[in-house]
Amino acid sequence: MSELSDDAKGLFSCLWGMPIGKATVLKFRMCENRPTARAQAALDELVAAGFLCREQLSGGGFSYRPLGPEIPHYRRFVRMGDFALTEPIKEEPRA
Repeated sequence: MSELSDDAKGLFSCLWGMPIGKATVLKFRMCENRPTARAQAALDELVAAGFLCREQLSGGGFSYRPLGPEIPHYRRFVRMGDFALTEPIKEEPRA
């Protein structure tokens, strides 16, 4: 766990660090919003380390659910307003 970035620790702790969070499934439909590059990097890191499972959603998009190991609370690394989880998907203007 010490190899995880502060972003990965903070994101996991905020979303899945409380007892009720163990049942939380984070879904991205990828219609209007998507993960920011920073959030996606943290999610990818957590998947690679075995903390999360990424699953394809029917109809497009994907979800993340916790697999088991717990990360102690690291909320001090991610202050409110510093870490945006999603950003709008902007359509490219047509020529």
